[in-house]
Amino acid sequence: MKKKKIVVMRSCIVSLSCLYLMICSSCGNPRSGESKNEDNTKEIEIVKKEPITYNFYVENSGSVKGYFKGNTNDAGNILKEFYDRIEENKGDGDTISLNYINNGISSQKITINKWLNQIYENCNSSYSDIDKVLEQILLTTNDNTINILLSDYCFESRFGNLDKAKSEITKIFTKGINKYNDLSIAIYKYEASFEGYYFPGKIKFNGKRPLYLWIFGPSRKVKDVTNLPITLENEAKMFLQPMEVCTTMVVTNNARMTDKGKDIIVKHWKEDRYENNLYKVDIKVDLSKVIISDSEIKDITKYTIAPNEYYIENIKSESKGQYIYTIATNQRPFACDLVIGYTTKLPDWVITSNFENNSLPKDSTTYGIKSLIEGVNNAYRNKYNNIFIINLNLK
Repeated sequence: MKKKKIVVMRSCIVSLSCLYLMICSSCGNPRSGESKNEDNTKEIEIVKKEPITYNFYVENSGSVKGYFKGNTNDAGNILKEFYDRIEENKGDGDTISLNYINNGISSQKITINKWLNQIYENCNSSYSDIDKVLEQILLTTNDNTINILLSDYCFESRFGNLDKAKSEITKIFTKGINKYNDLSIAIYKYEASFEGYYFPGKIKFNGKRPLYLWIFGPSRKVKDVTNLPITLENEAKMFLQPMEVCTTMVVTNNARMTDKGKDIIVKHWKEDRYENNLYKVDIKVDLSKVIISDSEIKDITKYTIAPNEYYIENIKSESKGQYIYTIATNQRPFACDLVIGYTTKLPDWVITSNFENNSLPKDSTTYGIKSLIEGVNNAYRNKYNNIFIINLNLK
C-alpha cells in the first residue's frame, strides 16, 4: 500500500513538472523574430489630423469699395455667411484669418463683425493688378490652407492687352498646379448691391453689379466648403480641379462576367433580356473627391467615351459621393480599354458675363472676365483635359 502511494505521488510530481515546463515555454520563449525583452502589445496607430487655416481675403481696390456701402450690403452678407458656416463646422485646432489683399497682404486681428464694418473705409488702393493678387493666393495654398477671395475680378492687368494678360494668367496657374498638384478652385458669381464708382472709367453707379467669390485649396476641402448650407443664392458657379482617376466596381449578379468586380469578361456579358442587340452593365464609381455638382455629374452630354461603340445610358447617385453608371452597347461587346472622361469646358455663363469697354458694363457683365477665367481654365485643360476619368478593362 505504501509503495502504491509513492508511485501515485511520483506520477503527480511528473505531471506538475510537465505542466510547469509548458507554461514557462509558452510565456518565456519569444515568438520568432522578437527579442526577449520586447513588449508584444500591439499599439493602435492614431493618425493626427492637421489643422486647417481658412483665410478670407477682400481685394481692397477702389472698385470694390461700392459693394460695402452702408450698414448692410450683399458683399458683407456673403462673407458673413461663409464665415459663420465655416466657424460652426471647423475642427479642433482649425483657424480663420481676415485679410485685405492687393499688391500685398494686410492681416486684420479683429472680429468678423468689426472687419465687415471697416472694409468700406479700407478699400482705398488706387490700382489693382488681379494677376498679382492671384499669384499671392496661389503661393499660400496647400494641403492645410483654404483661401477665399472676394473681388469684382475686373481683369485689369499690367499687360494691358487681354490676350496677353490671359496668357500670363495661364502661366501663373500652370506654375501653381505644378507646385501644388491638388490645387482646386470653386468660382461663385453673385449679383450684389453697389453704390459708388465703377472702374475702369470711374463711373458713378448705384444698383446691382457682379461680384465673385473664389475658393482655393485641396479638392476634398474645397468640396467641404462648397457643401456647406449656404442660403444666399449665387448667379452662377464653376469648379476646377486636377484630374481625378476614379475607383470603379462592376455591379452584376452574373459572377462569371467580372473578375472580382474590377474587369469585365466580355464572353460572359449577356444580351439584355428585354431588348435585342442591347448589352448593359452597371459600374459603381467613387466621385467623393470631385467638386462639381450632382446635376453636372449626371449631365451625359459632358462626357466623352472611347471606343465610341459604347455609351452612357444613365447615371444614378447614391450616398457619400458614389454613382452608378449604366454603360451600354448595341453590338456584341469586345475586349478593349474603355475610357470615360468628363471634359473641362468653359461654362456659357462666363462668355455671357464678359464685357470689353471702358464704359459702364451692361447688366451682369464684368470687364475681361472671360479672358481671366479662360486663362485659368486653360492651365487645367492643357495639363488634364478632363476633370475626372473612369477606366474599365474589358477582356
